[in-house]
Amino acid sequence: MLAAEDWGVTMTHGITYGYDHFSDAEIFWEHLRKVKAQEDKIWVGTFREVAAYIREQKAITYEVVKTAKGFTVLPELKLDASLFTEPLTAVIELDNNRKLTVRQGRRKLKVQILPGKALFDFDPFGGAIHVEMQKNN
Repeated sequence: MLAAEDWGVTMTHGITYGYDHFSDAEIFWEHLRKVKAQEDKIWVGTFREVAAYIREQKAITYEVVKTAKGFTVLPELKLDASLFTEPLTAVIELDNNRKLTVRQGRRKLKVQILPGKALFDFDPFGGAIHVEMQKNN
């Protein structure tokens, strides 16, 4: 799933007994340790969380307005905010000689810089997202 950058579902009907169980409980625990060690690459969520994220991702619209120091993103999501509570992830193509500061409301958002792009999670109902770009020194 990681190599294909795809979604997946794991399932078992028991750890050491039951349908499709493990021959040794340590196999299951080792799997969980491997997933935990890669949590920067893997999102683990419930069916409800994943379904909400996908629905939000497909339904969100936004406007981008250029500013003197970067740009502002104005997200709009016409879903019930009491039911759809998952943060979404934004991906911005980024020149490797730049860094970003991202704020939504009064909150400074954590930005993950990867080769050629920056990622950050945001509240789709949280209002304007202000992105400031600076050159690395």
